[in-house]
Amino acid sequence: MEKLSQDLGMSLDVIDVDGEKWGDYLKRVMGPGAPTSYPTILYIENGGATSFDDERTVRNLTDFACAMSGECGR
Repeated sequence: MEKLSQDLGMSLDVIDVDGEKWGDYLKRVMGPGAPTSYPTILYIENGGATSFDDERTVRNLTDFACAMSGECGR
């Protein structure tokens, strides 16, 4: 996540949340869309969440984030 954050620069915020610690809070905030297993990678925007479901490489994560946001100049 740190490398992804560095690669995206100011384009997007990358936040690493301890789901085991914050799981109850996530359920209250996200309702039925909250993750139920960890690690889970989500793109969250305007109250909606899209799950990342691919090999976890920095390149794939960057491509996912850029495609979802329409940012990054790609």
